[in-house]
Amino acid sequence: MAKKQNSTPDEIDITMFEWVADGPLKTPEIPGCGGCHPGGGALELDRDGKRYDLTLKANPDLAKSLDGDYHKSAWDKSGVVEADCFICHLPNYQFGERNKQLKMWNFKWASTHASGIGQVTGFVKEGQTPKVTYNKRLFNEDGKIALDLAYPPPAENCNFCHGMSDLKKRGFSWNDRVNFDVHNSRGMNCAHCHPAIEDKKLKVTKTQHQLAKGDENVSTVRDDLDYVGMKTCEQCHQEGYMGAPRPKHLSIRPNHLDKLACEVCHIPALHRAAGTGFDVTTGAMVNVPTMVPAPGAQKMGEEFTWRPRYQRDKQGKLKPVNPLLPVFYTNKNKDGIYYPLFMREIKKAWEQAKEQLKPKNPNRPDLATDEQIKIMLTALGKALQGNKRFQAISPNLHKGGMIYSLNDKGEVVKAKDETWVGHLEGFNINHNVAPAALALGANGCGDCHSTEAHMFKGQIV
Repeated sequence: MAKKQNSTPDEIDITMFEWVADGPLKTPEIPGCGGCHPGGGALELDRDGKRYDLTLKANPDLAKSLDGDYHKSAWDKSGVVEADCFICHLPNYQFGERNKQLKMWNFKWASTHASGIGQVTGFVKEGQTPKVTYNKRLFNEDGKIALDLAYPPPAENCNFCHGMSDLKKRGFSWNDRVNFDVHNSRGMNCAHCHPAIEDKKLKVTKTQHQLAKGDENVSTVRDDLDYVGMKTCEQCHQEGYMGAPRPKHLSIRPNHLDKLACEVCHIPALHRAAGTGFDVTTGAMVNVPTMVPAPGAQKMGEEFTWRPRYQRDKQGKLKPVNPLLPVFYTNKNKDGIYYPLFMREIKKAWEQAKEQLKPKNPNRPDLATDEQIKIMLTALGKALQGNKRFQAISPNLHKGGMIYSLNDKGEVVKAKDETWVGHLEGFNINHNVAPAALALGANGCGDCHSTEAHMFKGQIV
């Protein structure tokens, strides 16, 4: 995200305005960056706490400035994205229509159109002023609206955002006969485990919409709220919460319960292809679907059975995870820090390099040889010349736990990646729980303790 204060256009990555409108129009069902954020906060207010639209109307020259909140923006025409309660609480909300409105810069009209309150015609991005035709069937005679809202939110609404993002991260799906979940089959929905929390000590009220959550390895959002108002597997099944069975685990050695998270045994496999990595060589995020077992999946989300990797948490317990392996580019600046390259910087180099590389699939190249890597790094070096955000030009490729760079002779050298890029964490896998009859150990110790068992022989790629 672009900084607030910038001294040169080279320093400005994606602005907040671009972030809200991000994403291709041809796939409206897939949200861009702004699509999965219900509004308010940074979609409504700048970093000084002022509304974007009112501020830009009063100071139109801000759009010509290097202010990361306003650079080349059209907030004065698009409006802002206020908090949209309907995304979660309105059954049959048209999420794809909301995404289309955002991508076409109709920020303040998005909720009206997606909720069905009105039909919006015209797009700000095409220089038009949107018009609304209201659905009068939803209004009473006094002009007040009457909508059939849902509390708690239906799982279908949760899936608007979590369906795609968590599919990529961990192979998650819900209400899916292919990717079964034993809790889902018993009629449980997201809000049963993830309600809005209330905690007087932390000064959190339900109206703040802080939803109960566990502990994610990769992200660090509000770690102080981890497990606040959230029951663990152990708590539910020891207390019999909501009729949960109380297993005795008589055939399981006690130390296994101390050293393994419940999910290790009870989520032995997933049945939708997740992401196994991402590659930004083309200047766009290209997702690579699950590759093991060979020959791998063709695309994310297709029916495909795979098994998790395992990783120890902070307490030393093994947990199932899905690591996303990055193919990523940085520039080592004069201060010795490896700075991530902006997508536009990588794309500029790719446009030069692809003529020499001639990849079989130009949308998903795979730089596998030193010669291919040299061509791309050389192109990056040329593309970064004159870039005012760097005092030294030294591009690097990060791939497979290794870092590749060019020495003084222009030759490719590689080393173990000890940078921040090489620090690999796996995304937790907590859903799509199998029935007890399919859990690891149901067929005896050999499910894990055998020469070919996945627990000890599983591959990353």
